[in-house]
Amino acid sequence: MAEFSFWQALLTFGFGSFFGTLLGPILLDEYRSLRRRLGWKNPRKDLLRRRLQSASGEGWVGIDKLSRLIGTDEDECRSLLIEIDARGGTLKSGAEAWALITRQPLAETKESDTA
Repeated sequence: MAEFSFWQALLTFGFGSFFGTLLGPILLDEYRSLRRRLGWKNPRKDLLRRRLQSASGEGWVGIDKLSRLIGTDEDECRSLLIEIDARGGTLKSGAEAWALITRQPLAETKESDTA
């Protein structure tokens, strides 16, 4: 078995310290962020579901209102909406809107898919 020389040990320690110091805080922050997002996911989905169930008229609600309601960007909001069985559509004004599939089934979709 070859023994480590002083320089090999020093380089190993130096690189380990450098990467541990550099990557440690980054990985810890990412881990904390992931746990926070996962912890907020179910309450946000429940809030979206309640809002879409109580929507007036045909059940369409604009994506801007939904994303503001749960405090996320529109992309994150879309992901959560798909998880709760909602579908997208377009309002007569051209704005993106979402409704629960139970209120706006896909089988009853007209050609224009407008609310």
